[in-house]
Amino acid sequence: MRVESLKVQVQNILSPPKPHIIFMHVPKTGGTSIDKSLRMIYGKKNSYKVDSILTTNAVKAVNQNEKINSGIDKFQLRESLLIYEMATGKKYISGHFHFNTDIWEAYHNQYSWITVLRDPVKRYISQYFFDAYKPEDHARVKGSLENFIDSERGKFRGQNYINYFGNFSRYDSTNLQTRLEVAKTNLSKFSLVGFLDDLDQFTNDLQAKFNLTVKIPHMNKNPVSKPKIDESIIKKIEEICKYDSIFYAYARKKF
Repeated sequence: MRVESLKVQVQNILSPPKPHIIFMHVPKTGGTSIDKSLRMIYGKKNSYKVDSILTTNAVKAVNQNEKINSGIDKFQLRESLLIYEMATGKKYISGHFHFNTDIWEAYHNQYSWITVLRDPVKRYISQYFFDAYKPEDHARVKGSLENFIDSERGKFRGQNYINYFGNFSRYDSTNLQTRLEVAKTNLSKFSLVGFLDDLDQFTNDLQAKFNLTVKIPHMNKNPVSKPKIDESIIKKIEEICKYDSIFYAYARKKF
């Protein structure tokens, strides 16, 4: 046992120190598989995942108490947890949190931000069916896809990239061009942006930029892998995702 322990100590000494990385996980972009692989590399002591279900439930519990007028939303809570873990020096942190420029300014010398993107229309459809078949209440979608895309929540869902990269938590259909420009500006602060349809390139970039060798399994498979959707519905989704699609095209060109 002493020999094995010594071998581990020698390996740790000889291995180069792992970089400090923030993985901003946009839902249904393949991030679950990537996150698991990276957390395995860093280990439990050096990694932290901001739990989306726990943070959502915590905010619901606080805000349903009429004596507490907090006004906090789940993304503010997630940012607080992110900052706390960064302050403690955790090497790898991941989660469904937005990009906050103030946090980046405070820690950009210590942490590199990375993310993965997916075609917005495919991402939208995947998230709908994933949420529609969820056994738990968290983020569950009720009703048909046709009704969902006409709802405020459905329209807001089509702005996920703008919301995550621009740090917007409230629906606003009147200011999308401005929000798009904010999101594009923030994208330039990322050290690495990958794409779901080319994960081989993403893993190569992780190796080249951060000396991290990652093998990505396929997790969180959608219960409806190839849904049949009427062309008219697809057209509506494309319109809802219009600004996210512009952002995605910009990201592909830039990275």
